[in-house]
Amino acid sequence: MRQLGQRLAVSQQAVVALERRERNGTISIAKLKAVAQAMGCELKFVFVPAPSLEENVRRQAALKTRAERNRLVHTMRLEAQDHGVEATLDEGKAIERWLTTRASKLWD
Repeated sequence: MRQLGQRLAVSQQAVVALERRERNGTISIAKLKAVAQAMGCELKFVFVPAPSLEENVRRQAALKTRAERNRLVHTMRLEAQDHGVEATLDEGKAIERWLTTRASKLWD
């Protein structure tokens, strides 16, 4: 802490306060960057999808498929043409279409 304080030109108590702010999530990015530079490091922020990006994309394709299917079933019910329509709609194939030929519209 003493050495880091010297590199940052702050007191040891100020370093303790920085560490507390970092632990509490209240430290600024600018201050973290200054600390990283004082330690001879580079500060990097990344967004890591949780779950994976592939799982997020597949989930979105399933949501789009179900929404589209629900609209179609609703319309056919209004027209009294819904007998057996739900069973004929293959969700797996529809999801694959969203992931391949319709991927550019997946997040619309």
